[in-house]
Amino acid sequence: MLQARNAPQLVSMGLGVVVLLCAMVLLGCVTHTINSDGTLQNKVIDQAKLSATYVELAYEYQKRNALPLALDNANLALKSNPENVRAYLVRALLYQQLKQDELAEANFKHALAIKQDSSAIKVSYAVFLCGKKRYIEALEQFSQALHDPLYYTPAIGYYSRGSCYIQQGQDRLARQDLLQSVSYPNPPAEAYLELAKLELNSKNFTMADHYLRKFTGVPNSANLWLQIQILQGLLDYGPVRSKIQEYTRYFKILAQQLLNNFRDSPEAQQYIIKYPAWDVLTE
Repeated sequence: MLQARNAPQLVSMGLGVVVLLCAMVLLGCVTHTINSDGTLQNKVIDQAKLSATYVELAYEYQKRNALPLALDNANLALKSNPENVRAYLVRALLYQQLKQDELAEANFKHALAIKQDSSAIKVSYAVFLCGKKRYIEALEQFSQALHDPLYYTPAIGYYSRGSCYIQQGQDRLARQDLLQSVSYPNPPAEAYLELAKLELNSKNFTMADHYLRKFTGVPNSANLWLQIQILQGLLDYGPVRSKIQEYTRYFKILAQQLLNNFRDSPEAQQYIIKYPAWDVLTE
């Protein structure tokens, strides 16, 4: 248990509910109600609800990259309710982040054993398998999920399988799945990035620019460098005259952002190698 050692962190993260949960655990998950005659009545805490609360805490800690605390709470969730599917799933994802592959896979399988028809779990497991280059197994899990008419987030499934095809060098199949992903409402923003990369590799700079403009995520060194490469392609392959000045100005703005905000990134180093006169752009 890491809660006591990290008490200051808990307060700063605004998770005051942890204090209540700790109290419940110390009391053996029993509260007391005073009867009208003054006697105490024991009231057992709902273990399923307690387990669900621990899972929510685990997710919150995971989002804040506090992985040990997230794992603690996932374990508490399963202690409270050994059949909590979401607890097994979050624990599998945590072990995946911690590079503990055997434990991650065991938890994915536990989750699927309890809820065999969960397409969301199958997709998460498939992503794990793809990362281990177990492509045949991964594609089988993807196929089962995407053929499920009740799967409620197909955009995520198609994006994930498309990304897996990219890892295998199967760009045509990847493009099909990514296009399928963005045909749904609210697709993963990264689907547009992957489409932009595929079009850049095919030297289809206009379409690459089209997809990149649809990306709504936070700029980082990787997608800034992607934008720069696409703009360079548009300039190299002769845009209409009215666009040359616009593209050149935008190119310099992106270069400044990359070099000033992400100077030590691999992408900035690639830029410096390709454009040795980079200092002029940071003035």
